[in-house]
Amino acid sequence: MKLFFRETGTGTPLVILHGLYGMSDNWLSIARELAPHFRVILPDMRNHGHSPHDQEHSYQAMREDIARLFEDMKLENAILMGHSMGGKTAMFFAVRYPEKLSRLIVVDIAPADLRNTPRGKMHELQHKTIVESLLKLDIEHLQSRQEADRALSETIASLPVRQFLLKNLHRRSDGTFTWLLNLKALSENLSSVLDGLHPGTDPEEKYPVVIPTLFIKGELSHYIEPEDEESIRNVLPHSVLSVIQGAGHWVHAEQPEQFLKVVSDFIRNNKILK
Repeated sequence: MKLFFRETGTGTPLVILHGLYGMSDNWLSIARELAPHFRVILPDMRNHGHSPHDQEHSYQAMREDIARLFEDMKLENAILMGHSMGGKTAMFFAVRYPEKLSRLIVVDIAPADLRNTPRGKMHELQHKTIVESLLKLDIEHLQSRQEADRALSETIASLPVRQFLLKNLHRRSDGTFTWLLNLKALSENLSSVLDGLHPGTDPEEKYPVVIPTLFIKGELSHYIEPEDEESIRNVLPHSVLSVIQGAGHWVHAEQPEQFLKVVSDFIRNNKILK
């Protein structure tokens, strides 16, 4: 699939993959800070933003979408960064195409398969609530974003989460609304989003990956836990973990200055930042 993307800056390519329900717009402020040093590329993942919709929404499919982006843009020795779903996609890419990357940055997600685990069931229930709430919105008769927010508040208490989700509500030129998200595909593939990496199951995947890797965890988030250390070491043994104080799952949005410092220090220590 050919993905929509935004691009800014020059230098070493830095590709940033957003998370579930997100889009490239979410990373524009971070991209502006990094653009003096890097050629920052921000794709919209399949079924998100301005990229095409498809009924398949697996990490293998998303990995190949990114592989096509790399091929079309002739990217080599790139830094790949991903948040949440984008972070797991980045890891799937790294084990299949390690020769394309110089560094890997994984934001608040671990490589573990969470399906059929207590933590995974909790995440799946949260996602199910979100997707069902969005599907229930009568967007054909919707008059305003404020009306949509009031309706969502009945099932989604957090205002920042609602605001994040409603960025996907697009107003057409005739005043009507549509979703940028492919909610049907996401609803049918929620368990796939909880999938993980399985060393030894795919002969085309190369384990372990020896690319220098930075894992970034939000202090208040539960997406990377102590029990994930084994899966991280099995897949990416040359990795370090940095915890951002006062941040939850949306680390880059909640503590952008700390986030940028950690990312820049990691890259600078590996002699890429110019």
